[in-house]
Amino acid sequence: MQAGRLRHRVTIQQPGVTQNEYNEEVVTWSTFATVWADITALSGQERLIALADQVQSSMLQNVRIRYRSGVTVKMRLSLGSRILDIETVEDPDGRKRQLLLACREVLNG
Repeated sequence: MQAGRLRHRVTIQQPGVTQNEYNEEVVTWSTFATVWADITALSGQERLIALADQVQSSMLQNVRIRYRSGVTVKMRLSLGSRILDIETVEDPDGRKRQLLLACREVLNG
């Protein structure tokens, strides 16, 4: 992995559940780690949300980071105001040197 390609600073966030004043469960996000990443856009798509009569756009992103144990598909990445949901976590060569994360970024809606 070329260190020079890791030019984006991203925060890996993990979910937690708390309860609000009405005893309802609320998902909160806390920092798991902050790492350098290489982000590559793959493709985009739009879909119509029938109930709200809105179009929702999303972008598929490949994110490559140095290997870090504990990263799962229940987590997400935060890049400034952008949120990328992790869909797959892969150690491409099985040598624990890097992780390839397939992520989906919802652009509106």
